[in-house]
Amino acid sequence: MNDITSKPDWHFMQNGPTTLFKSQKLFEDATEDMRDLGYLILNIDCETDEKVLASFVDGLHWQNQFGYRPEELNLDALNDAVRGEPFDSCDRAVVAFDHFQGFWKRDQDTAFAVLDIFASASRSYLIFGKRLLSFIKVSDPNFHIDGLGATAAIWNDKEWLNKDRGL
Repeated sequence: MNDITSKPDWHFMQNGPTTLFKSQKLFEDATEDMRDLGYLILNIDCETDEKVLASFVDGLHWQNQFGYRPEELNLDALNDAVRGEPFDSCDRAVVAFDHFQGFWKRDQDTAFAVLDIFASASRSYLIFGKRLLSFIKVSDPNFHIDGLGATAAIWNDKEWLNKDRGL
């Protein structure tokens, strides 16, 4: 093993920034291990929609960033909020989603979008040497999510416009 792959956080990043946990103990142990490595931990309680919103509002310092407290989760605003916190405070963070299965059952589209926002943000932050991990605690041992943080191939900036490609 080299220096990078021997680090305790390597195995959480090597296949993408989102890791599933069934065991509560493993979930808590992994979160504590990251805290010990200097990661900021953002705990998101997904038991109810109200708790999800409150966790994001408090953890992402919503009031400071936007000057208001939302009454419902707005995905565009969440995406904007993640661009400030948690990295205004720390260069390494874990978003720990507890009770995620309930959130998924209540609103699969929103739950997926939330994880997708964090997966995309993680990739963007790597460019600046920052790390963002998501730990997901679920109860279903068959739980599976595809396509988080997926991106399409895009045109370079000199051929971005159709006219620049002869169209």
